[in-house]
Amino acid sequence: MESTKIAPQAIKNAEIIEGNGVPGTIKKITFSEGSQFNYVKHGINEIDYVNFTYGYSLIEGDALTDTIEKISYEIKLVASPDGGAILKSTSK
Repeated sequence: MESTKIAPQAIKNAEIIEGNGVPGTIKKITFSEGSQFNYVKHGINEIDYVNFTYGYSLIEGDALTDTIEKISYEIKLVASPDGGAILKSTSK
């Protein structure tokens, strides 16, 4: 994954540590110099191609504190009334 195309001002590198992009895959995101965080790792929980959802959890990194074990997210794409798509994100 080429991080310069994602957000070159914020992300230095994005790489798959384990897996091949399916649920169970672990990705490591290294942030650019000057960020308040160095890196995070997240694990893919689910990919639902029918309902256009993607679930993942932050499982490691300095963005997590001693009191937070993980943060789970669900991303959903829904049709926009004017033709595009709307990205909806929830976390728990």
